Amino acid sequence: MTEITALTSTAIEMLASGAMSNFAGSGLFEQLVDDGANGELHLYYTPNDALNDSLIFIHNSDDSLLLPKSLRSHQRQALHRILSFAQRASILPIAIPRSWKPFKDNDKIGFFALPLGTTGSPRWIAQVHLEGTSDIALLEITTAYEKQVLSDSWSTMPATTHRRVRNTWEKHRQTAVVAMQGPASQQSSTGVEVVLDDAMPGEGLSKSLTVSAWLPGLTPAQREFVEAPANRSIRLRGPAGSGKTLTMAIKAVREAQAAKEAGSDIRILFATHSWSLAGEVDDLIRTLSEYGDLDNITVLPLLSVAEEILPSGMIAEGLELIGDDSLAGKSLQLAQIREVVQEFRETNWITFKGNTTSVFQSRLEAVSDIEQTGLAWDLLIEFGCVLGADGIFPSFNSETRYLRLPRAPWMMNLPTDGEKRVVYALYEQFWKALQERNLVTSDQLLNDFLNYLETFAWNHRRQAEGFDLIFVDEFHLFNIQERQTLRHLNKDTTSYPKIFMALDPRQSPWEIYVETDVTGIGAPQDDEMNNVRTVDIPTVHRLTPQVLELVKHVHLEFPNLDLGSDWDIPLSDVESLANPGPRPSLFLADTQADEEIEIYRKINDLYSTGNQFALALVDEDRFPQYFQLMQRVSSSGKFKVVTITNRDDIGLLKSHKRGVVVGPAEYLAGLQFDSVLIAGIPDMNSTSAHQSYRRRRNLSLLYLALTRATRDVRIFANEDYGGVPEFFERAVQQGMLGKYRT
Repeated sequence: MTEITALTSTAIEMLASGAMSNFAGSGLFEQLVDDGANGELHLYYTPNDALNDSLIFIHNSDDSLLLPKSLRSHQRQALHRILSFAQRASILPIAIPRSWKPFKDNDKIGFFALPLGTTGSPRWIAQVHLEGTSDIALLEITTAYEKQVLSDSWSTMPATTHRRVRNTWEKHRQTAVVAMQGPASQQSSTGVEVVLDDAMPGEGLSKSLTVSAWLPGLTPAQREFVEAPANRSIRLRGPAGSGKTLTMAIKAVREAQAAKEAGSDIRILFATHSWSLAGEVDDLIRTLSEYGDLDNITVLPLLSVAEEILPSGMIAEGLELIGDDSLAGKSLQLAQIREVVQEFRETNWITFKGNTTSVFQSRLEAVSDIEQTGLAWDLLIEFGCVLGADGIFPSFNSETRYLRLPRAPWMMNLPTDGEKRVVYALYEQFWKALQERNLVTSDQLLNDFLNYLETFAWNHRRQAEGFDLIFVDEFHLFNIQERQTLRHLNKDTTSYPKIFMALDPRQSPWEIYVETDVTGIGAPQDDEMNNVRTVDIPTVHRLTPQVLELVKHVHLEFPNLDLGSDWDIPLSDVESLANPGPRPSLFLADTQADEEIEIYRKINDLYSTGNQFALALVDEDRFPQYFQLMQRVSSSGKFKVVTITNRDDIGLLKSHKRGVVVGPAEYLAGLQFDSVLIAGIPDMNSTSAHQSYRRRRNLSLLYLALTRATRDVRIFANEDYGGVPEFFERAVQQGMLGKYRT
C-alpha cells in the first residue's frame, strides 16, 4: 500500500532546518486521513501555508515516515535537494544542475536525490506541473542509472489522484489553522484597512462607559477593528466625528486587559501629535479600563517618546527645543521660516530671481498671509524631510549634494536648479538663525532620533524598552520622518510591525497649520490624504496571487509609509482574480559581474516566450552599469532591447511589441509586463546615519517595480551591494519568495 504525503515548500524548509525524517516536535500540524483502499494520506501544514500554495506529493511505500529508508542517513541533504528541486520546478524553463545528472521525459524528471560524493546516491523520479499547476510529485526512488531503463519504468500520478489529494489537503487546512493559530478567518487577513462611517455611535450614551459596556454599541466597522487580531498593522480611516480616537482607545485597552488576564507582560504605546490630545486619550483610557490604571499603556506625543529614548547628551547643553510637541514645534518653525523668507526677499532674492519660473516667483513674492504660510509649510517639509533627512548641513559642497538628490512626487514642486538654489539659500539662512538663538527644531530632533533607532545600541535596548503594540492617532498629521520612526519602536524584529493608525482622509495638515485649504497653490499631496476611498475593497485582476502576496508583504513590512501612494497604487488590502502563476524568485550572486551573468541567462530564457518583458532598475545611479550590460546583450544580435532613459522614451514602445525593455523603475510607471526582472537594488541593510530619505525612495521604487509585473517577478541582488534586504529574507522564510544562490 502506497502512502502519499502532501506538504508545501515551507514545510520542507522547516524540516530541513531541523534535519528530521518525521514530524515530531517540528512545529508542523499533521492530519492523517484514511483513504480507504487507496492507502493513507499524510497531510502537513505550517502557520504560513495558503490555499493556493504549490504542493509537493511524496510517494512512500516503506512506512509512515516522510523519507524512504535509503535517504534517512542523509536527511538534511535529501530535504534540501527536494526543496531546491521544488523551487526550480516553479520557474520555466526548468533548470536542473548538471551535477544532479538529470534525465527528462516530457513532464517526468529523474535526478540524484543526494549531492555527488554521497555514497550510493539513489535517484528521485518526479512528475512536474500536475494538471497544469505548479504542484510536483516525487513518485519513487530508484537506483537505476540508465535513461532507457528509467523511461520504461517511470510511473505517473493519475489526475484523479492529484485532485483527490489536493482537495483533501485544502479541506483539512481550516482544522490545521485553528489548531496552530486560532480561527482561519483571523489568519487570512494580509493587511486590514477599516473605514468608519461619518457618525459616531452611542450619542445618547454616557461617555463614562467601560470597554465591555461600549462593545455592544459599536458599529460593524468599529467592531471589525477592535476585534481584529493584533498580529499585523491596521489603518483606521474616517472623518471627524466618526469615533476614531474612541475606537483606537477601546482596542488598546482591550489588548492591555487581555494581556493582564493572561499574565502576559506587554508594552503598548499610544502616540499622539500633541500634548492636548495625549491628555484626552489618557483620560479616556482611564475611563474605559475595568482594572483601574493600566501601567502597560504609555500615552505620549511622539516628540516626548524621542526625548525619553534618546541617550542623555544627544541634545547639546544649552540648546532649546522649539515646542514641546510636534504641533507646537511645527507652528513655531513656520513662524521662523516666514521671518527668513521675508529677510531673503528684501536682500538676496534679486540675485536668484532670474533663474526661477514665474510660478515660483509669484509664490515667494506673495503678500497674502495664507500664501506666505503655505510656502513656509512647503519649505518646512523640504528642510526636515529632504535636506535634514539626507544629512545635508550647510558646508562647502552641500548645495551640490542637494541639487543631485532625486525628486519624489510628495516633495515641493521645484522643476529647475534655480529654484532649488533658492530653497538651499533659505535653508542656510534658517540654519544660521537657529544657531544664533541656540535653538533646535522638533524635526531636527526627530531626525536624530530616527538615526539613533537604526543603531546597534537601540537594537540591544528595544527588546526591553520597545513596544509590543503601537497606536498612532491623527496619523495624517505626522510627516514622513515621524512616520519612519514608528516601525523601529516595535519590540519584535522578526515579524511584521504591529502599528494601528487612525487617520482622517479628508483632513490635510494644511488645514491645521495654514488654517485653510490652499492645495491649489502648490501644496504637496501627502500620502493620498485627499483621495477618499470607498468602503468597498477593490479587486485587482492584473496581478497573480503570488505577485500580489509579495507586494502585500512589502506593504505590511512598512505599513507606516504607504509606499503605493507615490504611484497611485492603492494595494493595502486587495484580492487577485488572476490565474495562479509562478512564485516570485530572488537570485543572489557574490559579485556584480556574477549578477549580470545570471540576468543574461534569464533574458535568454524569457526571450524565447515571445512576450515583451522588462528589466527595472531600482537605484538609478547604477543605471550605467546595466546600460553597458544591455549594450552587450543588444550587440549580440539575438535580442531586441529598448532602453528607457527618460519619460519621453515611453513612446518607443509603440513600435516595439517584443523584446526586453530596460530602464530605471521610475520611468516604467504606468506600464505593465508579463514578466519583470528587478535589479540595481541598493544596500538597504545599512545602518549608516541619514539614510531615511534614500531608503524611503528606494522602497517606493522597489514597490513600483514589483507592481509592473502581472505574472512573473525575478529579483537580482549581489553581495557587493549589500546582499538581500532583510524584508526579502523574511519573504523567503514565509515561502512567498524563492531564493537561489547563483
